[in-house]
Amino acid sequence: MITRREWITGLGASALLLSLQGCETKAKPARFVYITDLHSINDWGCPDALTLVSDRINRLNPEFVLIGGDLVHGGFRSTPEAMEPHWQVVLKFLKSLNVPWFAAPGNHDLVGAQHPDFSTNLPDPRQSFRDKMGLTQTAYHSHDIAGHHVILLDSVQPVAGNKWGYEGRIPDEQMQWIRNDLRNVHPHTPIIVVTHMPILSGYYQTVLGSTTAPPPSLTLVNGMDVIRLFDKHNLQLVLQGHLHVDEMIRWRNLTFITGGAVSGKWWGGPNHGTPEGYGLVTMTSPHPDWDYRTYDWKAQRQG
Repeated sequence: MITRREWITGLGASALLLSLQGCETKAKPARFVYITDLHSINDWGCPDALTLVSDRINRLNPEFVLIGGDLVHGGFRSTPEAMEPHWQVVLKFLKSLNVPWFAAPGNHDLVGAQHPDFSTNLPDPRQSFRDKMGLTQTAYHSHDIAGHHVILLDSVQPVAGNKWGYEGRIPDEQMQWIRNDLRNVHPHTPIIVVTHMPILSGYYQTVLGSTTAPPPSLTLVNGMDVIRLFDKHNLQLVLQGHLHVDEMIRWRNLTFITGGAVSGKWWGGPNHGTPEGYGLVTMTSPHPDWDYRTYDWKAQRQG
């Protein structure tokens, strides 16, 4: 039986060989599920809800699942010990999926990042995420999947001085990693980027008025700098999270999807009209197709 790690390694080696030979990779239409903001917690009926979600996803028989962060709830100002029961909830869910899955970290996944007074707590708040997701060095990573190159970014940076304790940013080291990663990707290979913090969204303008600017805790402050790294490549889709709303924006030939939330309004019902749900992506030409679906969950969280 081929392990998940062997499957990923084999796909990556094949894609790299094609690129090095100068061959133009030909992508077959990909059909996969995108989920984000699970906020897994051993409470509020969450374990039962995730059982429903995995059943719905498995019925779709997608090729793979991409996850946009916040796999667990409340880790940013918690401890690894306190978060362990919540990690076990999401790990059970992931194990129940019948296809490979790949996850980017969200702010709730940075366990122990901040004390309540915004001073740094754990020296490496990403350690829990890496350990649970089977990553060894960084929380950002890339994979060649079904003819597509998928890049999952680490988009949340703890900072002192704002009320949230973090901002959306891709640091210089990660920007250089993206450049290096793209050197092994054929210019025509379709690329999908997954980022918890949105690069482009109309959420704030829609909810609070057209002239309202989003704070750095709700968007990537250097998001368009990231997009420009792909000028000579075939970036087709950016999958985003964090906002708990279902939204699609097309800028030129690039599609941005904010994927709602498995948890809805943090397990308290719909958020700005977006119910608890998951999305089916089909990489059709010339633009990806997005189908956001609810799973008929009745919220159990009070207040």
